[in-house]
Amino acid sequence: MPPATHSEVPTMRPPAVPPTAIPDAPPRLEVGDAVEVRSRFDRHWSRGFAVADVDDDACLLRRTSDGSTLPVWFPVSELRPATTR
Repeated sequence: MPPATHSEVPTMRPPAVPPTAIPDAPPRLEVGDAVEVRSRFDRHWSRGFAVADVDDDACLLRRTSDGSTLPVWFPVSELRPATTR
C-alpha cells in the first residue's frame, strides 16, 4: 500500500503561536529537510524524520524508515535540523 498523500492524511494542527512567543526562532525548514523532533513524552530528540509540508508555524513530517506521513502538524519550536553522528 503506497504512503498516504498530504490530501489523504487527516491532520491536527497545533494552536498558532505568535512569533514574539518564540525567543530563539528555529531556522526555516524546507520540504525534504531531515529533522529531529522533540518527544512530547520525555523531551528527548528523536531522529528519522523529514519535512513533508511546511506552514508558517508548523511542519508535517514523514517518517524516513517507511515513508509514512504523520497525521499531526509539529510546531517549528519542536523541530531542529538533523545532526550527524
